[in-house]
Amino acid sequence: MFCPNCGTNVPAGDAVCPNCGYSLPQAQPQPQPQPQPAPAAQAAPTKAKRGPTKNGKNFAAIFSALLVFPATICIATDLMFHKYDYWFSYVVGALLVIWIVAVLPVMRITPPAVTAIISFAAIVCYAFFVASKAGWLEKLKEFWMPLLILSAALIAIASVLIGGKHVKGLHILSLLSAEAAVFFVCLEFLLDRQVNQAVELRWSLILLCGFVSVIAVVEAVNFVLNNKEKN
Repeated sequence: MFCPNCGTNVPAGDAVCPNCGYSLPQAQPQPQPQPQPAPAAQAAPTKAKRGPTKNGKNFAAIFSALLVFPATICIATDLMFHKYDYWFSYVVGALLVIWIVAVLPVMRITPPAVTAIISFAAIVCYAFFVASKAGWLEKLKEFWMPLLILSAALIAIASVLIGGKHVKGLHILSLLSAEAAVFFVCLEFLLDRQVNQAVELRWSLILLCGFVSVIAVVEAVNFVLNNKEKN
């Protein structure tokens, strides 16, 4: 560069002119633009994985263990005292249907629609088995069809609410208890019309009170547990 005062050629990097002593202005380095990072490709939304949660596994294990006890007691009693009747098949079949309806939605192995179909198929098979052994196949229209339609509706509601995680934790037991209460009241209503020709609703109302008590206890326990977690 040249000195602006005397015009002498000054070597690059000198701050003072060697001829006249003039202080030379230093060139300020121009900031280099920083390369901008390329925008990351937006990740495609992943599908929620199906499968049982920890609470679902715990519920399935406890519920299965509770059903094993009455099944084994009925089998042992029937084989010991009624060797040729095998009435335990009614109880074991009912417990198996209850297990499918209650546990399968919680495990979330299949989509809610498939779960509902499997549960309804289990109820239909059990109803056909009971009707064939009791000789009630001719009462299909008056007794079995309303019962199956009600079962389908209750299963659909439970599968959607539980499989879609709208109902979780101990609330699942409350939902199933409420549906069981409705089912048994409708069952006695149909039985009274077929057998007694008059609607009395005796034992189903007792069961209804029991299920309401179960719901109250479950919801109270759930309320206490939620408060404990918040504190």
